[in-house]
Amino acid sequence: MEQLIQYRTFTTEDITEVLQMWQKTSGVRMHENGEDSESGIRQCILRNEGLSFVAEDDGVIVGAVLNGEDGRRGYIYHLVVKENYRKQGIASQLLALTEQKMSSLNIHKLALFVLDENEGAQKFYQTIGWKEVNEAKTYAKLV
Repeated sequence: MEQLIQYRTFTTEDITEVLQMWQKTSGVRMHENGEDSESGIRQCILRNEGLSFVAEDDGVIVGAVLNGEDGRRGYIYHLVVKENYRKQGIASQLLALTEQKMSSLNIHKLALFVLDENEGAQKFYQTIGWKEVNEAKTYAKLV
């Protein structure tokens, strides 16, 4: 039987289910400083209302993208599709929704981070037209 994937806005009610999916996915590093906690994700969703999306199969979330923007650029913080749902176009559709929404807000450049060891994600992004940019180093500080 063919799956009918439904796409909709990521809401605060989805946080627990999405966090559990992210925590079970290899290649995803969950930060322990609070930004990837339920309250941290809630703050991101509320600050960037309507910018993030989930994919559902029969009411179960099988993919999600968490996004934000700063008025100049859009950022993709986490994009995950459950392993048994990969290679069905779900991640591409979640990104297409992201691109459409950002474009409607006059945001024309998106950025994301991929862990060095996550070769599968690197290959995916390259295949769909994203370019690796090596023009800056990333620095971080907990405050």
